[in-house]
Amino acid sequence: MLQDKYDLIVVGCGICGSIIARRAAEECGKHVLILEKTGHLAGNMYDEEDENGFMVQKYGPHVFHTTEDWIYDFVMRFSDWFPYTTSYGVELDGECVPAPFGFAAIKKLYPADEADHIIAVLKETYPKRDSVPVLDLIESSDGTISALGEMLFEKDYRPYAAKQWNLDPKELDRSVVERMPIILSDRENYFDHTIIKHEILPVNGYTVFIENMLSHENIDIQLNTDACEFLQFDWEQGQCRKDEEIITIPVLFTGALEDIFKSNEPLPYRSLWFDYKTMNMDSYQPTAIYTYPQTHEYLRSTEYSKFMQEPPKGKTVVAFEYPVPYDKTAQKGNEPYYPILTAENVEKNNKYLMELKNIKNVVPCGRLADYKYYNMDQAVERAFDVFEQMKKNFWMN
Repeated sequence: MLQDKYDLIVVGCGICGSIIARRAAEECGKHVLILEKTGHLAGNMYDEEDENGFMVQKYGPHVFHTTEDWIYDFVMRFSDWFPYTTSYGVELDGECVPAPFGFAAIKKLYPADEADHIIAVLKETYPKRDSVPVLDLIESSDGTISALGEMLFEKDYRPYAAKQWNLDPKELDRSVVERMPIILSDRENYFDHTIIKHEILPVNGYTVFIENMLSHENIDIQLNTDACEFLQFDWEQGQCRKDEEIITIPVLFTGALEDIFKSNEPLPYRSLWFDYKTMNMDSYQPTAIYTYPQTHEYLRSTEYSKFMQEPPKGKTVVAFEYPVPYDKTAQKGNEPYYPILTAENVEKNNKYLMELKNIKNVVPCGRLADYKYYNMDQAVERAFDVFEQMKKNFWMN
């Protein structure tokens, strides 16, 4: 019987599932079974070394950053890391401007006198602000500021959203648009190091980081195992089963909730397709990550040699990123990357969450289960919060 051997089943070994599995095994002495649908660990953080010695992140670029020392201390337990500063460029009107958009970008896109005037007006209008959402700029009563907001919206945000989401940005939840505000400084780094205390990359990659986290005698892992086939979810009876065995131990579910419900109305996601090219040169683009809102079918390119401490010389590898619709019936390779956060979709997911409460021992957590976009540090914090709640609900007498 499954429950004779295990105290917890974890579905998915991305960062949320891996953290909760480790803490349950290490801190509570629980025996954990992880069911992973793919053939590898680490979820969308998965990376591997290619034939030329480049560490390539197969699901797009990830740089770990956090404001919290306790999050930094936790991840440092499971890997060696090195300090890193993300360089991110956006091609606007043929110019490479730094992201997020700020004074440095204004000086590149406007004549000097006009740029100085715009910057002066921003400083006067927002004297105590570090950044301002672009929608706030558009809604400003000052003509100079609203014109800047409209320019940025039309040349960057709207075409970006059309590619990335296949939507107008005004259809998206405001939180999505506000992820890329205008910054009120000359900073050209992607992250503000007066706020972000730690920006790091793992020396041996994220897959090794997760492998180390899951390296515990109380943790067993089954790869290539679809939890929704391995387990059965009975909504009428409010039960989770493994064949004839009723599962009463907690089941942490980090996948898409629609998979549990086997819904014919799946929540919409955007997926990605990557075209990897190896080139005989040391450097292809000015920044590690480069976005093309106005040109090309692809949206972004990532040069992975720029993510390494000592990359191989004479070659570089670049991943060109094409946003595509997510199709859960497609062959392997079409993955649900980004929840499309519209009011309708959030409401649909909330209904799933309410129905899920009928099975008391199934606990959702993570980007797909929560239908939210998490940075890695946010995922760590979410996993810690869920684990503390699980301890109270299941393991404290």
